Amino acid sequence: MRVGILTFHRAYNYGAVLQAYALTKVLNKDENIQCELVDYKNEYIEKTYRIFRGGSLKHPKGLIRNIRYIPRNIKVRKAFRNFRDNYLTISSESYTKDQLFQIENNYDYFITGSDQVWNSRLTGEDSAFFLDFVSDYKKKTSYAASFGSTSIDVAEVKKIGTYLSDFRFLTVREDSAKDFLSNSLGLESSVMPDPTMLLSKEEWDEVVEEPRQGQKYVLLFLMSENKNLISNAKKYADKHGLKLIFINLYSFTKIKGATILTGVSVPNWLGYIKNAECVFTNSYHGMVFSLIFNTSFYYEMLHVKNATNSRFETLLNSLGVGNRLLEKLDDIGKCDDIDFSIVNQKMRLNREAVIDRICTFYGSIN
Repeated sequence: MRVGILTFHRAYNYGAVLQAYALTKVLNKDENIQCELVDYKNEYIEKTYRIFRGGSLKHPKGLIRNIRYIPRNIKVRKAFRNFRDNYLTISSESYTKDQLFQIENNYDYFITGSDQVWNSRLTGEDSAFFLDFVSDYKKKTSYAASFGSTSIDVAEVKKIGTYLSDFRFLTVREDSAKDFLSNSLGLESSVMPDPTMLLSKEEWDEVVEEPRQGQKYVLLFLMSENKNLISNAKKYADKHGLKLIFINLYSFTKIKGATILTGVSVPNWLGYIKNAECVFTNSYHGMVFSLIFNTSFYYEMLHVKNATNSRFETLLNSLGVGNRLLEKLDDIGKCDDIDFSIVNQKMRLNREAVIDRICTFYGSIN
């Protein structure tokens, strides 16, 4: 059974490439399944991650900023391309939107997901992630797909209903997405965990590159600037006599007293989370891998427009560790330690059930 996945594997984002790696690895464990990532080049995403993002002499500050970003962007691209080349199972051909119609017969099934593949703000309203190029409805499936937000205008809701009405196997990542599909479109779906949680700690250890840090440290990783996270990470590091490391992928934010790292490779990023004494983050996958590696963590919601915060709540509530939200803590020193024995058991049972379900579906039915 040949399965092709459409997702954000070309993004320069740790979570995006790691969830793509995880889903293909899980499915390829089944001897009846041959799974690969369709190397689809979404124009909007490709432009988002270009080395030089343009500028105008009419807006010199923006132009100067984008020029300053070039060395960082080159370093980041190299790190992520190395991961794609060495770890991801990708189709031998690359495709534009117009070329996708040529590949329907290459696969027995298509999966859209995981990640925010149905978030029109991230894809430039690209209907390919709704598998509109597939005419045979029996081949259309999704795995842990996300809208990013359920604040969707009426016109887009109608389009989504048309695209998804004939999917054979429909699963989403958040409870809010399941409710949206049911209440707004009358479509039944199941909530599935992010693919990164379908691999065990031991399997992720095969990818990890250990950091070269002789001193114990606190790790700070941000998707967007958050002064409260920065302040609490610094206080925690100072209180416990720990080094503060800030992995800075997205900006030139400066933090006094912190060791700032840019262009960190994907395996090394995992290693920094695994070996940290504590992680402070507003990254969903930063939180996920803290759980997988049994690293203590604190998180905050993303305070940006259309943030996808429901995925934090869905996961943490299911594992019984919703008390790590900094915004609700007066003193992190009074927060109970995580009982990872309970968390690990819940993750293992869920992992086994989900893997059995999806491998049975893609490996055995016609």
